[in-house]
Amino acid sequence: MSKVPKKLLIFGAYGNLGKIISKDLARKFQILRVGRGLGSQISIKKYTNIPNIIKKNSPDIIINLIAETNVDDCEKNKKKAKVSNIETVKKIVEGIEKIDKIIKFIHFSTDQVYSKKKVANREKDANPINYYAKTKFHSEMVALKCEAIVIRVNFIGKQSIKKKRSLTDWVYYNIKENNRMYGFKNIFFNPVHTSTISKILVKIINKKKMTGIFNLGSRSYISKSNFIKIFLNKSNKLNLLRAIDYKRNNSLAIRPLNMVMNCKKIEKKLSIEMPTIKKEINKSLKEYFR
Repeated sequence: MSKVPKKLLIFGAYGNLGKIISKDLARKFQILRVGRGLGSQISIKKYTNIPNIIKKNSPDIIINLIAETNVDDCEKNKKKAKVSNIETVKKIVEGIEKIDKIIKFIHFSTDQVYSKKKVANREKDANPINYYAKTKFHSEMVALKCEAIVIRVNFIGKQSIKKKRSLTDWVYYNIKENNRMYGFKNIFFNPVHTSTISKILVKIINKKKMTGIFNLGSRSYISKSNFIKIFLNKSNKLNLLRAIDYKRNNSLAIRPLNMVMNCKKIEKKLSIEMPTIKKEINKSLKEYFR
């Protein structure tokens, strides 16, 4: 008798990362996709309906990708940010607590919660400085009430929704249009490719005992300006880059300078070694320059 695949309920399944993860995980699991659109597999009209959706579908695993991620928009519309980033998580926790079943809850957060001026932030080093980061940090605390797995991540790669560009989409678009780009020399991060997230999610889903906060990033790190430079080198258009230092007046919401994550905790927990930043960037380059 063949084993029945685990049932995954994915909130935010029709966003950029959600579409990619849903497609990748569908090879191994039964996927139930929740979205706001009328064409969604499971349509969610109000976030208050979340507990009913959980009760009706009785999943084995819940993955939450719902979030308002535009940092400046979160600063301008704090009520909307709070609903997307905090209130929805409260309703997921409420739904899990009401159902008579053990459900593994995987909640996605962000490297924006870090801002300390040192390399390789560990999970305990969170210090959110803008409203987006503060709401995401708050959401982590809510999720942990039901022993969730919180994944702090920054991802790169060609995205699934044209109107919502990733960093790599933005760089490639500007290369094609010969637009000048500003890259910050003093902002550092260590993102992973979306395909890496999917592979590690499979390991997390299959791991029997795992709770808490985990950084998910590549080994080593890079500045935003040098990241852009790699793409421009590939297209012989280095003249499009203007490398500058980030200053407070460059954006509505203040940006953290150091989002580099120490990933030893997740490496130890899953017995893996995170890929290098070079390897992850090369995955993206292959998506745009074939």
